[in-house]
Amino acid sequence: IPLLDTISPEAKDIGAVNTVRIEDGKSHGFNTDWIGVDGALREIPNLEDKKVIINGTGGATRAAIYALNKLNVVPYVYGRNEEKLELLTKEFKIITTDSLSTEKIDIFINGTPIGLEKEERYPIEDTVLRGFEYVFDMVYGETELLRRAQSFSVKTINGFEMVLHQGYEQFEILTGEKVPKEVM
Repeated sequence: IPLLDTISPEAKDIGAVNTVRIEDGKSHGFNTDWIGVDGALREIPNLEDKKVIINGTGGATRAAIYALNKLNVVPYVYGRNEEKLELLTKEFKIITTDSLSTEKIDIFINGTPIGLEKEERYPIEDTVLRGFEYVFDMVYGETELLRRAQSFSVKTINGFEMVLHQGYEQFEILTGEKVPKEVM
């Protein structure tokens, strides 16, 4: 970020840049991950009335919190890094929790890299996992977490949805043209 000439307000608020456009010798930074999260979650009816919990404190979680706050949703956030949790409470509207089984949660979001290794078991109890209406794994692909959630008839959102929606925005930023969504 310090090497860029400008950054978008969203990238500044999130604290991360994932897209850089060079124009007239100047570098402009953007964050499209939050748009990917927004697009992936938009299919959930009455999202603003749902209770959401996010596991993680890194960049993916920051983008998810930003997207949810834009939709007037204040998520619960669980993480092991107390310093990052404290920073998140100062920068966003969140509720910190010390358990993934906090109250009645409708939507669980994995904002950690757990699941990048194909058969890595996600450390969440089956009894907790069964209680969610939706599980959104920002790790894209068929993860163990998603397979297990589906086995309990929990609706799932694959990280590919996030990648697709943020890719639409990246295409427009980098080309200046509207996305041919049907092609993508």
